[in-house]
Amino acid sequence: MSIFGMQITNILRGISEDLERKRIYLPINEMIASGYMIDDLLNRRLNKEFIDVWKRLANRAESHYEKAFSAMDLYPLDARLPVKSSAVLYRAILKSIRKKGYNVFEQRAFVTDKDKKSFYQLSQEANNSLKRAISIIWNSPF
Repeated sequence: MSIFGMQITNILRGISEDLERKRIYLPINEMIASGYMIDDLLNRRLNKEFIDVWKRLANRAESHYEKAFSAMDLYPLDARLPVKSSAVLYRAILKSIRKKGYNVFEQRAFVTDKDKKSFYQLSQEANNSLKRAISIIWNSPF
């Protein structure tokens, strides 16, 4: 499920780069519903209509992340940490774009090294907890 959120995040993050490659991945129906036209996109207009499209798609991505997080206990133990870490980092990209006023046209959004380090430390702590839990389970009599 988080893969859908990550794909939407990639679309939202790469709008400018995709335009340079003559590609548009924003759903036309979402653009029309907000009154944001192809011409607006080609001219890289950052306006209320664009922000409406962006927010609607970002909300969809957030919904996929939430579903993935709520089902994390269904993932195999060894997959939980990498999946959750990836989803957390991709979700942070959305936060980064919001902080920059939704301007995806002038520079690529990214997660700062400080934020990555913080996420890494949290991941390590979670990984260590998981290892301890597995060790307890494996060493306990059944």
